[in-house]
Amino acid sequence: MLEPIIRTEAATVSLSYRLLPGFNLQMDFNPIIDWFRLRGQFCILHWQAKPFGQRRWGLYDAGIDRYMSLKYCELQLQVIPQLLQVDENIVKTVPTAVLYFPQSKLTKNGYYSIASI
Repeated sequence: MLEPIIRTEAATVSLSYRLLPGFNLQMDFNPIIDWFRLRGQFCILHWQAKPFGQRRWGLYDAGIDRYMSLKYCELQLQVIPQLLQVDENIVKTVPTAVLYFPQSKLTKNGYYSIASI
């Protein structure tokens, strides 16, 4: 069962876990977006720091300001990503390292795909 994802503000989400009552993981993509001056339509993919057995890939689609969790077998990549990482001594939020897909969007045609726009 997938855990709840709550959008708290633009490019920021909160994930909670039934296995860990009272624990919420706050994820803020704004530091990466600001650090690298990302603009327009793009997707960001990262490995989630979730409890063992619930880990998935996390995908943020900036064009629609949407975050979702995906299993590796649910996603196909049609765009070559760039690796981005911010300095963890400066940025204190997660994620700090992502795969960045410029000029892309999430599509669904039986499976999810990161496709060029």
